[in-house]
Amino acid sequence: MTALLKVRDLRRRFDRRLAVDGLSFELERGAILGLLGPNGAGKTTTLRMIAGVLPATGGSVELLGERLDHRRPGLKRHLGYLPDTPPLHDAMRVADYLRYCARLRGVPRTRCRQRVDDVMEQCDLTTVARRLIGNLSRGFRQRVGLAQAVVHEPALVMLDEPTLGLDPLQVQALRSLIEGLRQDHGIILSSHLLSEVQRLCDRVLILNEGRGVYTGDLRGSGDDGYRLALREAQPPEALSALPGVARVVPEGIGGYRLWLTDGTDGDCVLSAVVERGWGVREWQVAAPTLEALFVEHVHKDEPCG
Repeated sequence: MTALLKVRDLRRRFDRRLAVDGLSFELERGAILGLLGPNGAGKTTTLRMIAGVLPATGGSVELLGERLDHRRPGLKRHLGYLPDTPPLHDAMRVADYLRYCARLRGVPRTRCRQRVDDVMEQCDLTTVARRLIGNLSRGFRQRVGLAQAVVHEPALVMLDEPTLGLDPLQVQALRSLIEGLRQDHGIILSSHLLSEVQRLCDRVLILNEGRGVYTGDLRGSGDDGYRLALREAQPPEALSALPGVARVVPEGIGGYRLWLTDGTDGDCVLSAVVERGWGVREWQVAAPTLEALFVEHVHKDEPCG
């Protein structure tokens, strides 16, 4: 599949400091890439360069196979961006603001009203359509910010700390909304929250001091084993005796991590567990935890204590 976005050797220098240093990655439509890193790692700078609001010192950005630069301003209609502070006009009503954004992004006048109605329904904003943005709660303001980023149906959507400052219920609602955008867009989600990236993203790119220090799949490939949870806990030796099981590590009461021998089908091992009547509560390919990856690649050289 042809990549929706290609970033190659992207760099940005501020005076003598390289804020982003040789960053390269790709993104496909339908995928969510998590951009993770400590404060000052270069996440926001990277998004601003891709969005074209901050010029790059070097490197290139390709969207839909064409290079993004000032000579092709029309390409930006395929890009939606929610900065860490949503670009809202407090004196405007929600529906009016979204129509304004749609027209700015080139949505035809004949489609503008229908498109705004659709995105308000998608972002659960219909009940506040006539409200002034300045009178909305932070959760609704974030929804309006997300709506302006997708009102023109861009191929690529970039979200910078979209749940920052929201209460738990607002976070849950916004995460569900972001998951619903997956099928029509490629999404880059920048966050410092490990749990948010682990839950929403297919892949992660970890930045540290402007450099990409790790990129990988979060959905698991079998290299990290399988997670098994049983209703009736069994001794590890009983699981080790199953055909094709190479190693077993207990993880809590009734929980285990299993590694299989080369060529063993996980479904065969699962069938063997079911036949023994142990009661399977969970069986899935294990993925590395983001906490372990983050510590390994960001804090590995820091002294303890």
